[in-house]
Amino acid sequence: MKKLFQTLLLILCIGVFCFSAWQLYGIWQEYHTGDEIYDSVQEKVTLPSSDDGESSQDKTAENDTSPFCPDSLINLDVLRTINSDAIGWIRIPETNIDYPILQAEDNERYLRRTITGESNKAGCIFVDCRSENAFQEANTIVYGHNLLNGKMFSNLMKYEEQEWYQDHPFIYIQTSDGVRIYEIYSCYRTHDSSSTYTFGLETGTEAFQKYLDETTEQSLYITGIEPDSSDRIVTLSTCTNESDEERFVVHGRLIPR
Repeated sequence: MKKLFQTLLLILCIGVFCFSAWQLYGIWQEYHTGDEIYDSVQEKVTLPSSDDGESSQDKTAENDTSPFCPDSLINLDVLRTINSDAIGWIRIPETNIDYPILQAEDNERYLRRTITGESNKAGCIFVDCRSENAFQEANTIVYGHNLLNGKMFSNLMKYEEQEWYQDHPFIYIQTSDGVRIYEIYSCYRTHDSSSTYTFGLETGTEAFQKYLDETTEQSLYITGIEPDSSDRIVTLSTCTNESDEERFVVHGRLIPR
C-alpha cells in the first residue's frame, strides 16, 4: 500500500510539473508573439535616420543636464493608421520602454490586448480613461504591465535603485503637440487605491501642490527636483508582481521647452 501511495504521489507530482511547464511555455509564447507585434509596429513608425547618424538617445546621454529634444520620436500619422486609439509614444532612453501609448473609453480594453487587437498578456501602454486631455492636464497617469520577460513597463522597477535613476532621468513622450521631456522627481511603491491615483487635479491649486509634496516625500531617494503647482507631471504605473494591490510608480515633471 505504501509503495502504491508513493507511486501515485510521484505521478501526481509529475503531472503538476508538466502542467506548470505547459502553462509557463504558453506564457512565454504569448510574450514572444507580443514582442513580434511591437517590433513590427516600431519598424513601421520609425523615422529615417538623421544625417549625422546620431540618435536622440545618444545626444541625451552626452548631456543629461540639458537633454536633447528631437522634433519627433516616431511617425505618429503611421501609428494612427495601425490603431486610431493611439495618442502618442513613450520612450525612456537606454531602457526597454519604447512603445505606443493608447487610450480607450475604459481601462480594461488594453489590459490584455495589443495595439493590433490580438488577445495577449502583454497588453498595451495606455493612459487612464478618466484623463480628458492627456498630457495637457496637471497629472496624466499611464499604465503598463510588469512582464516576466522584462518588456513593457518592467524596467520601471529598476528605478528602485538610485543609480539607475541617475543614468535614466528623463521620460520622452510624443503626442500630436510634439515631443515632451519629463525629468523624474519621485519613485516609490504604493497600493492601487492610494492617493497617487487622484484625478481632477488642476494646476495652480493648493490641492495639486499638496499632491506634489506628498509624492515627492514618498520617493525612495532624493532627486533634487521639487515640482510646484504650476508644473504638469506624468505618472507611470506598473504592478510589482509581489501582491495584487501593490504598484510601483515613477513621477516626472514636464521640462518647459
